[in-house]
Amino acid sequence: MVKGQDIHVKPLRVSAHGYYAWALQHEIDHLNGILYLNHLDRPEDLRKIHEDDAVEEKVSVEKRK
Repeated sequence: MVKGQDIHVKPLRVSAHGYYAWALQHEIDHLNGILYLNHLDRPEDLRKIHEDDAVEEKVSVEKRK
């Protein structure tokens, strides 16, 4: 679960799973000055993801009042 605010400064929460959750964490890491490569134990662990491996993910955004 990620908490944030929309462009109107209203609080919101985002629940995500799979690739969408990974993408959110990736962007939050950027805000904290962390690169994806910093998470790898060994450079050999880096691998390419092919488009055929991608899976559609369900996304849920909850606006808070």
